[in-house]
Amino acid sequence: FRVHVLSISQQVVGLLWTLNEVFRFAIDPRLPNTHSQFACSLTAYSAKILPWIYYGVYIYQVLYRVLISFAGSFLALNKRTFKILSTLAIIHPIAFLVLFFALNDQSVCAHLWDAPEYDEQLVFCGLPGSASTAPIIVSAFAILLLENLAFAVIFSCKLHRLLSR
Repeated sequence: FRVHVLSISQQVVGLLWTLNEVFRFAIDPRLPNTHSQFACSLTAYSAKILPWIYYGVYIYQVLYRVLISFAGSFLALNKRTFKILSTLAIIHPIAFLVLFFALNDQSVCAHLWDAPEYDEQLVFCGLPGSASTAPIIVSAFAILLLENLAFAVIFSCKLHRLLSR
């Protein structure tokens, strides 16, 4: 049951993320006078929050699949190991978001875009980037990659151990 909930949750968050980006970059810039403060803030913040919810659910889902793949066998994950890894998988996106919003300028602004196929400039909403948040973003992706690799190594080692018997 949990696998289904995680999978559907990831799909819903992915769909919301995609719809937000379609609205932010394809629909809203072409509509005149639609840049309300609320809609602009909602799409700008959603663009930063939804990816980390998506990847948080993804990495937890990978960990949970490792857990259930070997449940009930001599290769089952230790409960303590699972709790530690799941805590790290949950804390990682939350810590990233807290650091990102603590160090980034929170003023939502309209960015101008000179699209070659249009005569006028298009406007889209976003949060301004800053030099202090770039290392955080790179670090967050590096940690996500390391988590993914760690779960792959755990799974591979357990599978190798199972097949070599």
